[in-house]
Amino acid sequence: RQRMAIAQVLLHAPVHMAADDVLLAAKAFYPGLSRATVYNTLPLLVEKGLLRVLRIDPVRTVYDSRTDAHSHIYHEDTGEVEDIPTATLQWHGMPPLPAHLEVMGMDVIVRVRQRQPD
Repeated sequence: RQRMAIAQVLLHAPVHMAADDVLLAAKAFYPGLSRATVYNTLPLLVEKGLLRVLRIDPVRTVYDSRTDAHSHIYHEDTGEVEDIPTATLQWHGMPPLPAHLEVMGMDVIVRVRQRQPD
């Protein structure tokens, strides 16, 4: 039942959530949910292809319930993550890669913050 509470939070609609956010939200469905269950279930959902991992920075990992290829805007002021519609991005080519490498995907995270007054 604990895993079902986690799934209810993450898989019901597109979301971007850190593990502690998942824990807080899933406790509404299962108040006895343990932190260990959340931290053990998230990698399992990633492994099964139900979530994507966004490594925002060295100390913050966000889980994305949209598993298709898409990019993100990260608001450094608020911690909010939002999707960038794929059709709005334009690529004018990739840098040349050594022959023994192939592109497996491309993850773009655009970091923004509120402008500081002049």
